[in-house]
Amino acid sequence: FDVSTGAFRAGSAATTEWNDSNIGDHSIGLGFHPIASGNYTFVAGYAANATQSHSIAIGRSATVTAQFATAIGYTPTASGTGSVALGHHLTASGGFSTAIGHGTNSGGLYSIAMGRDAITGDGTANNGSGDGSMAIGLMDDAVTITTKPKTSGIQSMGVFMGDQDGVDFAANNTMGLFGGNMVIDPAIPATQLTARGVIDVGAATDAVVLPSGTTAQRPGTPVNGMIRYNGTTAKFEGYENSSWTNLTAASPAGSDRQIQFNSGGSLAAAATFVYTAAGDFIVGSYQTNDTGTGSEDNRMFFDVSTGAFRAGQATGTQWDDSSIGAFSTALGRNTTASGDYSIAVGDSSSASGTRSTTIGYSGISSAVGSVSFGYNPTASGNYSAAIGRNTVASGYYGTAIGRDVIAGNGTAGSGNGDGSLAIGLMDDAITITTAPQISGIQSMGVFMGDQDGVDFAANNTMGLFGGNMVIDPAIPATQLTARGVIDVGAATDAVVLPSGTTAQRPGTPVNGMIRYNGTTAKFEGYENSSWTNLTAASPAGSDR
Repeated sequence: FDVSTGAFRAGSAATTEWNDSNIGDHSIGLGFHPIASGNYTFVAGYAANATQSHSIAIGRSATVTAQFATAIGYTPTASGTGSVALGHHLTASGGFSTAIGHGTNSGGLYSIAMGRDAITGDGTANNGSGDGSMAIGLMDDAVTITTKPKTSGIQSMGVFMGDQDGVDFAANNTMGLFGGNMVIDPAIPATQLTARGVIDVGAATDAVVLPSGTTAQRPGTPVNGMIRYNGTTAKFEGYENSSWTNLTAASPAGSDRQIQFNSGGSLAAAATFVYTAAGDFIVGSYQTNDTGTGSEDNRMFFDVSTGAFRAGQATGTQWDDSSIGAFSTALGRNTTASGDYSIAVGDSSSASGTRSTTIGYSGISSAVGSVSFGYNPTASGNYSAAIGRNTVASGYYGTAIGRDVIAGNGTAGSGNGDGSLAIGLMDDAITITTAPQISGIQSMGVFMGDQDGVDFAANNTMGLFGGNMVIDPAIPATQLTARGVIDVGAATDAVVLPSGTTAQRPGTPVNGMIRYNGTTAKFEGYENSSWTNLTAASPAGSDR
């Protein structure tokens, strides 16, 4: 332990790893050949190194080359300011970005890459590509990736399932699902949904609720392919060939083979009109508590009475008896671990909850089993998690990840945001005054871009704010599957069905499909194993 620098080393150094030139102020290096040359750094493992201040490197060949960054795992690299790399052979190169899993690379500012072989950005850090975005790679070991899929659009989220080799998701403010299906909970009514491809919306006992309204409430700018229920006429209607037309088939009048004619707006027939065919260990001070002189701030000790360990620097009372939890650990500068079995690592972070953990700068984990990672995160709900920059998880079992989002309403134990997930996808061009939040329980909210002050209060609901959702049109097997009744709009809305020519009909149709045929300018459905026009026949000529 070097009292002059407040630094601590233990393990093995082969050459110059522990020379003065490689010792940062208030740094800790543990293991085989560790280098902790940055001030306030913590390094542990095999050949791990942290060269910049306020950084953490743990594992085999873990490397940190930027301030306030963290790398944990097998050959992880955190080269972006405030970045976090957790896993195997991965890189967090964007400022305040996060890379988790295997082979991921978070190159965009405030971006998140997680899973396997997924990239945010275009491979060059901090060049504006992939800022505030998320890439999730869901692939097993049977998939061979040559060119990793990436999310290069800003403030977007790409989910890559299976072999998506070389896919570049470049759209901004958009959520994309590539190579898989999406299931929507039938218990929660949907608002709007845009998808390309065949859509399977239910089993035999389900139904689709179309937008319903009066004739006066028809959409102001209709497009061919819209369908709705008209409350004035009590009929289904569709916008085809640039006009609204009833879709319900008229019931024939008269006897078999009698010809139908207009009778006061209804079909009629006539018989003559027929178609016939306690021993504390202390280094750097003479007591565990702060002496008040400032000369013993750099110290290390093991408190036998509580089973607690402290190493680094405490300029105040952070390591006094009143702030020491039983069997707790605090490492770094001005860290506080007052909760029993808690861990606090980094700079000015506090773990006051029982069995809580905080790693990073100015983090707070104040509830039972809570965890916080990153820059100024707060996990105040029991068993909650806050990851990223300025994130807050106040709901029980809540999770906040990304930037400037709240899972809950900021007040722990209020019942708001319990079991919810808040994701903030924002780059550094966004100024947040009031962080968006999820106050509904058991919900998931994705906030893209400037969603200042948004409160997502719905329960058991997934919400996307500030962007679009794209389902990969390039994969024929892509389907959107939901079970239950789906409400897809208000009175003034309509559903746009798939539209194409006769030649573009689905190659393998199934009974129950409906679409708009641009060749015939009519709605058609696949029933009884053949395509049939859905539009009701319009009566010709004058009355009778």
